[in-house]
Amino acid sequence: MEKKPNNDALFTKIFFTVVFFALLVLPISLMALIGPDDTALASESSTKIEAFSAESWLNGDFQSSFEAWFSNHYPMRSGIVKAYRQFKYDFESSKPVINTIKFLNGKLFKKDEKPKPPKPIDTVPVIPVTNEQGETMTPETQRSQIEIYLDPNNIYSDINFDQMEEEIYDVDGFKGNNAVYVGKNGYLFEAAYMDEYMGYTEPYISASKDIEGLQKNIEELEYIQDELAKRGIVMLYVISSSKADQYADYIPDWYKDSHTAAEDYTRAIYTYREMLKKSHINYLDSSEYYKQIGLLVTFPKNGIHWNALAAFESTAELLRMYENISGERVTRLTATGVQYSKNPFNQGNGEQDVFNILYGAVQSNIKILDNWYYAPQVKVDNEGAKKLNILIQGGSFTGSIIYNINAYQVGHIDQIYYNGYNSHSPWTEGPEAWEYWLRDRDLVIFEATEQQIRGGHSDGVNWAADAGSGFIGHNVHYDSLYQYLKDHEGEY
Repeated sequence: MEKKPNNDALFTKIFFTVVFFALLVLPISLMALIGPDDTALASESSTKIEAFSAESWLNGDFQSSFEAWFSNHYPMRSGIVKAYRQFKYDFESSKPVINTIKFLNGKLFKKDEKPKPPKPIDTVPVIPVTNEQGETMTPETQRSQIEIYLDPNNIYSDINFDQMEEEIYDVDGFKGNNAVYVGKNGYLFEAAYMDEYMGYTEPYISASKDIEGLQKNIEELEYIQDELAKRGIVMLYVISSSKADQYADYIPDWYKDSHTAAEDYTRAIYTYREMLKKSHINYLDSSEYYKQIGLLVTFPKNGIHWNALAAFESTAELLRMYENISGERVTRLTATGVQYSKNPFNQGNGEQDVFNILYGAVQSNIKILDNWYYAPQVKVDNEGAKKLNILIQGGSFTGSIIYNINAYQVGHIDQIYYNGYNSHSPWTEGPEAWEYWLRDRDLVIFEATEQQIRGGHSDGVNWAADAGSGFIGHNVHYDSLYQYLKDHEGEY
């Protein structure tokens, strides 16, 4: 009896041969053709194992540094990644425009788009840009900003161009819940940020009118900065961006139609910016900084925190500011390119669908997706760099700053999250608790989002109650630290 060929076995052999060739032979062949490259990838050169000691083991520095090192140094990683990047570059150069996602009746549908040739700079749609007073700038005054965004030497020009070309459209179906809403093109917005941007609710309306309180905030921060400097501590103040401000054109029309803005409303951040410019506070206004460096894409579609690019650029600039002020050599971080991924990078703050992950308000089959997620390719220069001892106080945006500080081994960082303390709380121990938090620090960072700018202040009598007041926000920290430094003025 004639034996029939085993087609399944033959197919299996062919399949595994192809897989073996793709995973092993192809990268080796490419390296043989283009020559060996001993230059480490940015992530490889930035990850080093902490010296083993009892202290590094107990505080977790050795374990975390080993995990980061191993994940970036598995065998042949550099060659495989470089081969992949070359393939991806060739593919991206010839592929049609990625289809965008349409959100209709609680489901996602792809919207047909045809490939479009690159446009010369003069024909690029002028995106609405507001000045510091919230007024829309004219096409003529915007031109220089657009040139910055699309400058060929700008590593972000390609993703900026894609953002500018995106057609803005309304979505139907599920609109969200009372905390987070679906905006145009499926962009998610936390209600509080829209309310602050548009002037719909308290405490934003009152904060915008409390000029005296805002000025007091500036004066306290100036005093804190000066007194900390006498103790050898640098203070930096960073304002993280508001998604409602950065993506105002994607706020849904139905939300605007269902709310009424306060009469003559001007965002507190606009007034505050002018005060900061006249002060001597060491501050970083992230939204304004992104315009300077030409970064337009600062938030993911489906998250409420800044993306990995924006968080990295703010962190890198804070380190540059520290070095310029202190004169001490610290780790220098530079973005040299953009990584693309279909999955969130989640570098400190989640970029995932906050409905399904955080709020659990919708069915699991409803997903709001970005076409791409972005993270920087990083050059790390830490030769002779001092390891910093950092204290950071702020909200959820600080998660990404902390990630970058740890990932690139800038130093040790402790966090005070919003107005909470696990121990040594000024709300229970009084301002004297700051003695603990300031001990041996090189750098103190205060972070606040545009939405959290307030004029309210503590009366210094009931710290705990004031710490829980939404009309005071982060200012209670400044009030408390201001009081501590006043009580110990001259004790250095």
